[in-house]
Amino acid sequence: MISMRYLSKLFSISLLASLPTLVGAATEDPLLKALSLKFLTQYFDGKITRSSISIYNKRNDLQDNIEINLAIPLPADIKQALFSPSTQNPFKKAYATFYTPTNFKQLKTCPFTGIDFNIDNNLKTEEWYITTPATGCIKDQHDIDGITSHNWIIQRDEVGKFRVLMESDKSLVIDLVTPQSPYKPLSTYHSIQRFMPKSTLECGDAYIKWRYNNTKKQYQYVFKKISIGNPCNGDLAFESTDDLGLKKAVAAIEKIVNPWVKNNLPAFR
Repeated sequence: MISMRYLSKLFSISLLASLPTLVGAATEDPLLKALSLKFLTQYFDGKITRSSISIYNKRNDLQDNIEINLAIPLPADIKQALFSPSTQNPFKKAYATFYTPTNFKQLKTCPFTGIDFNIDNNLKTEEWYITTPATGCIKDQHDIDGITSHNWIIQRDEVGKFRVLMESDKSLVIDLVTPQSPYKPLSTYHSIQRFMPKSTLECGDAYIKWRYNNTKKQYQYVFKKISIGNPCNGDLAFESTDDLGLKKAVAAIEKIVNPWVKNNLPAFR
């Protein structure tokens, strides 16, 4: 759970003026009341320019949302856990380009930011959102659209053992907890230019919705949609389009995304 010591550092100036009305006498954390959280990191020339959490109310009203800027450096022990060989990470095959010995070493030089939050309603565990541009520090990772950061959600359990719960690109959305699971559902993007940087395609994403499986003790994907994405034609899905040109673009993206999902994410079904 995000503590008030972090919130006091994270709220932007515009939010500080209204902070007393938000937290009240009980100092209630607005993140715990949110319908959903959206993590988004922007960067330029390999440097993070903005990293934030958008907190949506029960109407999911953009006008009423709250934005928290993440300006706190990632703690050394959390970064160390991300690179530790003892940390379980089921996405190493899916993002194999990051986990070659050379690239993994280069990844350590990337700028990181992150924040702790609660994804499972268990105060005995601790979860962290971690993000980096990856560009400018990994030789085969190029700037995509200024917001396609690479993200992780890492968890420290009751006995101090770490595991990666999620790895993705672009924005990462956390929704309300479902009655079937104490873990909140996730929505993620996965960019061809990230997991297959040597592809001749200049764009293409997979948008995936995830639910936590209590039996398997991991997230499983329940929905996938192909997006053409930036910089080709905007970040929109065109699987049902009637435009012949867009159909060809989608077909080319599917030829890469579908095998990637099938071959690298089978454990998540």
